[in-house]
Amino acid sequence: MLSQKIRNNATIGYFFLGWMFLLAKKNPDFQDPFIQNHAKNATKGHGLFLVSYVIYSYFLSQFFFHNIPILNLSIDRIIHFAFFVALTLFILYGIYNSQK
Repeated sequence: MLSQKIRNNATIGYFFLGWMFLLAKKNPDFQDPFIQNHAKNATKGHGLFLVSYVIYSYFLSQFFFHNIPILNLSIDRIIHFAFFVALTLFILYGIYNSQK
């Protein structure tokens, strides 16, 4: 059974602090393999979202500026919103797994 401190440290890694835990792996509070695994997953996930969002924003978004008349929104705005919803769901799923 993992202590609450270990589970909380693994959870904190999903709030874009996972890379700090990887750098401080000699610290006894962050040496546990459970924390290191969640920190790696969180860092990879945030990095993937950052790269894909930048690629979309700078290269692909110009093709999606068409408005949807009923909603008065552009497809580009809907895709941006979907990126942030996906990131939020990733964070919540990681938090749930680390606390479970």
